[in-house]
Amino acid sequence: MGERATRVLKWIFWIWVVLMLLLQIANLFMNGVNRGTLIIFSEFLIFVWFGFIYFLRKPLSKIIKKIPNKYLRFVVVGYLSTVVAELVYMFSHPMHRNVVWDLILTAPWYILWMALWFKILKKYDYSLVEAFVLAGVHGLIIEGLLNSPLLALMGLPLFIALYGCFFIVPYLLMKDEFKGQKHASLWKKIKMSFVPLIAFIIGFIWIFSLVKIFGLTLH
Repeated sequence: MGERATRVLKWIFWIWVVLMLLLQIANLFMNGVNRGTLIIFSEFLIFVWFGFIYFLRKPLSKIIKKIPNKYLRFVVVGYLSTVVAELVYMFSHPMHRNVVWDLILTAPWYILWMALWFKILKKYDYSLVEAFVLAGVHGLIIEGLLNSPLLALMGLPLFIALYGCFFIVPYLLMKDEFKGQKHASLWKKIKMSFVPLIAFIIGFIWIFSLVKIFGLTLH
């Protein structure tokens, strides 16, 4: 893909994201404050979180090295980023309204996802942009499966941006530590990026089991 075409796609992507955010703001003004309309604030906080990590990435990269093992460091930092995401959605669109249950329900799939994603990133030379977008696509898939496929497609760039913002955090902070990655075609990277989705299958089984055993009500 040429440089000009790439720039055009970036503009389309972010214009689409902004339009989706503006629609949610309009919905907030038209329908008032409720759990559904408050989701715009959760999304805003996700972007703030990413901005915080991005601008402080150099000192944060040094701080996290206190965790000696690179694999463990990646998984811990990645999981903590997903915890932040779960917490900012507690007042708008949580999986469970009790924060403890919410974190218990989501922990296995997030931790396993980070563990599998580390293995893929360690092997192949993903750029930060590629990792951001492909990790974000997982969000699109999950939103489509858990909610509405049509809604997920309508909000395609927004879902990618939101999930990418918190899934990219460990790779953003540790990118310089990934050495000796194999060069791979974009198509190969896309295919391999779907391996971590195994985590969501296991996560679904975990959530389904807890819901049945403890009679939990989601959302």
